[in-house]
Amino acid sequence: MYKAALLCLACSIAVPAFADLLNMQAGLWEMKAVKTVIDGKDQSAQISDAQAKMQAAMASMTPEQRAKMEAMMQQYGGGASQGASAAAGQICLSPEMAKRSELPMSKDGKCQPTYTQSGNTATFTYSCQTGTVTSSGKGSASRSGDLVSIISDGTTTTASGTHTMHAEMQMRYLGADCGAVKPADSTK
Repeated sequence: MYKAALLCLACSIAVPAFADLLNMQAGLWEMKAVKTVIDGKDQSAQISDAQAKMQAAMASMTPEQRAKMEAMMQQYGGGASQGASAAAGQICLSPEMAKRSELPMSKDGKCQPTYTQSGNTATFTYSCQTGTVTSSGKGSASRSGDLVSIISDGTTTTASGTHTMHAEMQMRYLGADCGAVKPADSTK
């Protein structure tokens, strides 16, 4: 169930799709989970605890092990957020992502998103198929200065069953330089 929740969460935070609609800048963004409810149960504390444990484990790794782990995380378009809370991560929006509206899915993922905009708020629906996993949902993203707030409700179906999720996230613009974090649309 946790893997299903993470997939659903990934779909719900696919905010690069809003880059054009919300006039988001290319560069490094910090993502922070505010609230996560899976199958009606608030999982925010458990997810934060798991992320804190992962960061603690990474801190105790050798430099080589840590580099491998960070490289794996960057492969999926994110990075560990230095100096941020355990519930935060980073995503790099390339200039191309900031110009177009599409979900940064893996090569084998197929999504059919729709978007509308009214002022500084974009609403969305999505339906995704990745292997045997299907996800669908709806939500909204609102921008105020360098902060984007996202609310999403979705359903994910895997071999283990169907799960619902409510997610509330925030993204904060950190700057144009992504450093070692690769763009989320990077397939190289």
